[in-house]
Amino acid sequence: MENYRTLKTTDGYQIAVAHTIADKKILILWLHGITVNKDEYLNFFKEGAEYMAQKRIDSLRIDFRGHGDSSGTSLDFSIAGQMIDIDSAIKYIFQLYQPTTIKL
Repeated sequence: MENYRTLKTTDGYQIAVAHTIADKKILILWLHGITVNKDEYLNFFKEGAEYMAQKRIDSLRIDFRGHGDSSGTSLDFSIAGQMIDIDSAIKYIFQLYQPTTIKL
C-alpha cells in the first residue's frame, strides 16, 4: 500500500513523500539525486519500493525541496536544505516506527 503526504520542514517547506507500507518493521529511506524526484530516473526508486514491499520491507521516498511535488524552486535546493528535508523525513519515521536501530 502506497500513501502520499507532505511533511512540513522546520524552515517552512512542504516536502512530498511516498510511503509504501508492507509490514511496519523495516523501512528504507530513498533519497534522490539533483535532477530527478522521489521516483528517480526511469522509476528506479518507485519500482525498487514495490520490489522491497514484496519482501515485506517498507519504503519512504521524498522529493527534496524544489523537486517533484515539493514546494520551492531549484534555487532553494542546497546541502543545508537537503539536511533539513532529511531531518523532517527521519522525524516522521520515528513517529511511526519508533526504531531501536538505524543502519546506513
